[in-house]
Amino acid sequence: MWDMFIHSLVDALKGKGKTVSVTPVAEALKSEEEIEELIKPFVGEDDSIFGRMSNLKIIDFFCRKKLSQITPDPDSDINIVYGQGAALTGWKGCLVFVDLPKNELQFRMAAGVSFNFACSKKLDGRESYKRSYFVDWPMLDAYKG
Repeated sequence: MWDMFIHSLVDALKGKGKTVSVTPVAEALKSEEEIEELIKPFVGEDDSIFGRMSNLKIIDFFCRKKLSQITPDPDSDINIVYGQGAALTGWKGCLVFVDLPKNELQFRMAAGVSFNFACSKKLDGRESYKRSYFVDWPMLDAYKG
């Protein structure tokens, strides 16, 4: 989902003669196995539509050590760290918030071109919606504050 946005942004900046370094914050995510264990208490049983609202924070999905290792490239004019959780790196600079309406996200998830937060595969419809409703959306809404 980020590829087109970041590619266009980098092209525009390079067109202005700038050198650009780009890092996805997703590089600092915990493993998908660790995340599955983390969210398990909130998504309920596989054959149920019920779960419970998560009290997880976005930082819970990241390895703090890996986050601290994401640093600006001193040889670049512009450094960009992007993705959900990018502000967790603590970089000084301009913060740009990019959002996608939930209904559009659901359409993209159904089409298999977008996935749940910190998930690299398409989940079945019920599983995806449960994870969105009970984990992703409350956590991301709290993060954008």
